[in-house]
Order: sequence, then C-alpha cells, then structure tokens
Amino acid sequence: LHRAQQTRQFGFGTPEKKKGSALDVKAADCDVNVISWNTKVPYLLASGDDSGIFKVWDLRTFQAGQPVASFSWHKQQVTSIQWNPNQPSMIACAGADNQVTLWDLSLERDAEAEAELLAQGMPVPDIPPQLIFIHQGQKEVKEVRWHPQCPGVMATTASDGVHIFRPINAA
Repeated sequence: LHRAQQTRQFGFGTPEKKKGSALDVKAADCDVNVISWNTKVPYLLASGDDSGIFKVWDLRTFQAGQPVASFSWHKQQVTSIQWNPNQPSMIACAGADNQVTLWDLSLERDAEAEAELLAQGMPVPDIPPQLIFIHQGQKEVKEVRWHPQCPGVMATTASDGVHIFRPINAA
C-alpha cells in the first residue's frame, strides 16, 4: 500500500507490477493520515484525513472512487483509526480536536422516530445515528487501540497520558 504524497491517492501495488498500483483512488482533497483494515471483513478499509473526515472504502467497488460511508464529525485532523477486532461494524476514531469517537456502522436513521419528534415539536438531533460514544478529557490524542482479548476495552494515548476504558459492553 502506498499513498502518493502530492495527489492524495491510495494505491495497491502487486509484486508483478513494477510501477504504479493495481488500484488507486483520490481519497481526499488533503492529506490522508491514517488507515485501518477491517480484520473481519477483509474488503473494508477505513481512512482518516487532515480535514477531520473519516471514510470507509469497499475494495470491491474501490475503482469507482467513492467511499461507502463518510463522516465529518471531527473538527480537526484524524490522528488514529481502528476497527473493532470483535465487532466488524464498529470503528474507533481519534482526532486532534481531543475527541475519541466510537461508531457502529450497522445503525441507520430511524425515520419514524424522527417524525415522532417533529410531531411533538421537538428538534431532531444533528448527531449521526452511527455515533454511539464520545470520549473527551485528553489533550492531543494521538492513538486509539482496541484490546485484542478483552472485548469492548480501548486505550488511547495523548500528551497528558494513557486512558484505558470500556465504552461498550461486549460479549
């Protein structure tokens, strides 16, 4: 895997091909900082970039150049991203905005619940339904990692220390 420095592209090379990539795509209009393979679904790749956006790519449709999902929650660059090793729809994302977010990509908007809120005169929250947890309280978060043997346990590193926590109950 390589990232062309000036073009902001992903590329996948093969041993038989000496120049270029077997697949490549313009992944962002800025630098792509981090990537993570989904260990349970081998054709899914996540990326995070300088604009705070993280995207999910399906290698089966990679050459179309469009991610299957894109989220722009973080207000500064994405510094770390990792799929949950036990739950293939969950991904953790850390940003320079001092947030670590947890996402479950199996969740969707509930149109009926939103209509009910509107009927009661209540606003619909402007929060993606896939966003299930936000960890704050650290400065300059650099890394987020799932524990490989304790489901639901995460660790983060930052300029002010290491946090270990369990944001979800997992079997």
